Formats: sequence, structure tokens, C-alpha cells
Amino acid sequence: MNVSGEQHFLYHDFPDGDHRSSPDRDQWLANLRASGAAYLVTGHYDLPEFPIEDRWASGDSERFEPIVLDSGCRLYRVRIWPSDSAR
Repeated sequence: MNVSGEQHFLYHDFPDGDHRSSPDRDQWLANLRASGAAYLVTGHYDLPEFPIEDRWASGDSERFEPIVLDSGCRLYRVRIWPSDSAR
């Protein structure tokens, strides 16, 4: 899921091809919501730390319920969006 730019943006739609240079939490949430995702998986594998999406999810218990939290991978259930309680 794009952390900046529109949901439909492809790698070449980003300036310099860097799709992670200007992360925007609100845009990411909008993209995630539009996708209808039920789960979010984050991992860091060969990176020194988890990506910013993990920080955003772990700090938002209203929207994300941790299911699995281990040293290399984290799984969150995407809860019904607070503004969508009528869904």
C-alpha cells in the first residue's frame, strides 16, 4: 500500500521513483481504506527496523488490532474505520 501518493500510483509515478521518501499517514490510511483491506502485514527482514506503516498501525488501536507480533513480521486486523460505524 502506498505511503504517499494516490492508491493507484505505480513506482514510476513517484518523483525519482522513490515511493517512500515522503510518507503521509493520512494518505496511507485513505489508500488502505479504499482498498478494503482486512489485514495489514509488516516486516523488516533485511532492514534495520520495521517500516513506518508498523509505527502507524501500532499507535492506532482504534483501527488496528495486533494479531501476531514477532521479531520479523507483524500482523494486524484492520478494524471497522471509526467514521464507518454504520457499515
